Amino acid sequence: VQPERLSFTVSVTHLPEGPGVYWCGVLQPNNTIIKLREQTFSTSLSPLEMAWRIGRWLIFLLLLLSVIVTCLYSHCNSGKEKAESWDPDDGFRMTPPQKHSSRRQRVDMY
Repeated sequence: VQPERLSFTVSVTHLPEGPGVYWCGVLQPNNTIIKLREQTFSTSLSPLEMAWRIGRWLIFLLLLLSVIVTCLYSHCNSGKEKAESWDPDDGFRMTPPQKHSSRRQRVDMY
């Protein structure tokens, strides 16, 4: 308080209600409050917190882009493979099931 200048200074060290709008006022004897100043306070972010907030959106966008590119690439290549391997004469041919012998075959491993 500086009586000669008719002013005072308020220092806020803790925000009991969290970030938001706070105001300073004078209580009159008849219980009315005269608002002198209003200020918006927010929590400041550390550089690491700010980097994480930006970084997670970049990671999300890169992930989304990689999924889109992978889908487009696989869709384009699957169409080419089907066109190259499709034979109109081979499309409806039925092959009989393979018969398996009941004998076990010897496999030599070196």
